[in-house]
Amino acid sequence: MGWKEIAAHLKISARTAQEYERERGLPIRRQGDQKKSRIFAYEVELDAWMASKLATRDSTDSASEAVEEQSSSAYELGLEALPPDQPDNINSPTRRQWLKRTAFGVGAGLGLSGLLIALDPIIWKSHTSPTHVRIDGVNVVASGPNGKEIWQHAFPARLDENFYNSRPDACVLADVDADGCVEAILIHSPADRSIGPTLVCLEAGGRLRWEFRPGRTVTDDRGRLFSPPFWMSAFALLPARHSSHMRVVAISNHNWTFPEQVTVLDAASGGLLSEYWHRGHLNHLAVANLGSNEPTVLLGGVNDSPDYKRATLVAFDHRQIAGSSYSRRGIANFYGFPRGSELCRVFFPKTPISEREEFNRVTRIQVAAGRIVVMVAEGIAEVDTPYMVYELDFQFRPLAATPCDTLYARLRAEGYEDVDQFCANLLNGIEVL
Repeated sequence: MGWKEIAAHLKISARTAQEYERERGLPIRRQGDQKKSRIFAYEVELDAWMASKLATRDSTDSASEAVEEQSSSAYELGLEALPPDQPDNINSPTRRQWLKRTAFGVGAGLGLSGLLIALDPIIWKSHTSPTHVRIDGVNVVASGPNGKEIWQHAFPARLDENFYNSRPDACVLADVDADGCVEAILIHSPADRSIGPTLVCLEAGGRLRWEFRPGRTVTDDRGRLFSPPFWMSAFALLPARHSSHMRVVAISNHNWTFPEQVTVLDAASGGLLSEYWHRGHLNHLAVANLGSNEPTVLLGGVNDSPDYKRATLVAFDHRQIAGSSYSRRGIANFYGFPRGSELCRVFFPKTPISEREEFNRVTRIQVAAGRIVVMVAEGIAEVDTPYMVYELDFQFRPLAATPCDTLYARLRAEGYEDVDQFCANLLNGIEVL
């Protein structure tokens, strides 16, 4: 939006809006560093700025600014406003002067009243941050600490309430652009499974700020094309880098086969910053500090290329997530992408149980007590499948391997009497690249 749209949003003139930027810090953004660069602004920042000005203004400031607004408004209307320090009763006003002053007073009063009425819900909402979000049919409803509804947003189709009940991480509340207002970022998952999930950002008042639909057509190293839809499965917030905006890392897999898209988005605008493509699934995500000042992004699943066919843990520096997974010969799995920027790749060996399956897969990642704990299902299915629990240090060196009770019993039944030695052999079989 330009000056005209900004002024219309604030219900003031463009000239007054420009003065507010120079003198009162109205949050105007520019595309570039030059003063004549194209300007724009976010409505939520304008609303928060206006609300804070009205909320923090004391009675003295109110009177002073009212005079200033009157003078400005009178100038724009072509009326001759008296200087603030000039008494009204120096001489008896002429009929023309009296009419001008009366018209000005009524107009200014109505203008300020209308502005306060229009901003009243904005003022209230800007000082009430949502702490909880629930799904109700087609609606996303945000409430505050006292349980009182703050805003709601209605989608065109009914939402999948079971999905949200089973996935508390499907919605995150955060001030993504440091403007003092809390936004909600959530996976939009309709009950109608023919509609692919997207990632959306809802701002103050429940307005839709942006929506990101994952996926695009890519070609693998064998010439096969994979086209949308892709299904958003998880996301997490990342710290800001060169601006005050946070970022979002999101993972999405192809609707029926293996390509996985990992995207990094600007949390304030939803713009795509970078992407990484993986041969296989990476359905599990964790962001943790592994002993450095910068978070590490951990992704778990499977690399199902012929070179590996094994459960996989992939680690990234949060500042560099891009490229493509690649073969042992260093060839990218997808055309048009360089080799990926992974910090490391960890491949977990199969047990005799998963040797009968196409692959095993990571089903959970947790960072606790100085260790990375990875659960690996010994089969294609993620649920109702025997699993191993591996522990790695923060340099991804294997520390321990423990079978679940079901897997322990099956190993003993198949003749592995020394399960401890079996687990030690598994540790030696972990490949860290």
